[in-house]
Amino acid sequence: MIIFYITLVMVNKLNTLSKLSSFAKGMVKLAFLAFLCLNLSGCDQLRGRLAEWISPQTPQEALESIDTMIAAGQLKEALVKAEAFIDKPGELRPQFELAAARVSALQGQAELALRHLSLALADLDTSPDQLMADEAFETLRTNVRFLQIITGGARAQPSSSTGTLVKASEDTQIKITSQGTEVRAGDVVIKLPN
Repeated sequence: MIIFYITLVMVNKLNTLSKLSSFAKGMVKLAFLAFLCLNLSGCDQLRGRLAEWISPQTPQEALESIDTMIAAGQLKEALVKAEAFIDKPGELRPQFELAAARVSALQGQAELALRHLSLALADLDTSPDQLMADEAFETLRTNVRFLQIITGGARAQPSSSTGTLVKASEDTQIKITSQGTEVRAGDVVIKLPN
């Protein structure tokens, strides 16, 4: 209430200044109102956008802000920011793909998460164990496509006449036999018959 009263008094004082042109008066009023708005607690988004407009974030700062948004539960905003940086060329594009995959998985959008994850892993050197331990992918841990994507960079090794073993790490492997497919990742084992 006090801020509103001070604003009204200042606007009336500015109207009495006859030495300033109407354009200058308008600019002073606008600057004063913007200052007040930026100091109010309800204008955090406006403050953030104005700061970003004045001084754009570097890609590394954007990645850190996406992690902060995820921690704060601002998943929609984090996904928008990650996808905006995916479209820009740069060496951190795979990290933005991975961030978008994490956000999509947290939102329950499995297809979008898997698409972003497969694009990210094409250029990242991330172990399947790291991805299995990531809490963002908790809902996808039993998804066969997820397991195929995270182990896709591994080489197939013939194990014996029983089938083919794809081993990405000590705890992550896919075994394909004539009876079916067995996927192991950490403590999770999925058996799919042919």
